[in-house]
Amino acid sequence: KKIAGLVAIIYMLVLVLCVTMFQGICFGVQFAFRDEGLLFAEHVTITENEKLQGMKTNAETAATLESLTAFMKENGYYGNEALFFGHIPMVSYACEMPCAVSHTWPSLASYPTSQYREELAAVEGKPVVVYEATYYGDLLRKDASEVSSVKESLLMEFMRERNYYEVYRNEKYVVCVAQ
Repeated sequence: KKIAGLVAIIYMLVLVLCVTMFQGICFGVQFAFRDEGLLFAEHVTITENEKLQGMKTNAETAATLESLTAFMKENGYYGNEALFFGHIPMVSYACEMPCAVSHTWPSLASYPTSQYREELAAVEGKPVVVYEATYYGDLLRKDASEVSSVKESLLMEFMRERNYYEVYRNEKYVVCVAQ
């Protein structure tokens, strides 16, 4: 009876392990390290960014990222300190731009609003601001009632108080600098 019980426990553990592995593999194939729509779109290889060269993505992502990279280089912003906002944390890496606060993805719920407020207040100088156009629109002209989060409002206030203006926009990214 003891052996039968031990065999049943081992059988259950193996079954749980197999199901977990199956779910992990299915998740990885569908979602891990994939751009939205990549499974159904033509693969395009990024060529105009040294850090991301060879990365496969969809055509829209490649075009907007390469355009942003070219703009940053041509205008001397590449490598400067910056603030990022939205689902674009990789821009810091792609454009070799250190973040002016402790987090390159401050819009995430795991980054406390109070910490973002404190860090924005402590920012010295005038870092470049890069944010996601598709979700946040025009932060320099948007009315406070149109804001979707406190963090978005904090960044809007930061840019307005320091006289930022838009210098670049494409379908995905907006770049603002201070006067």
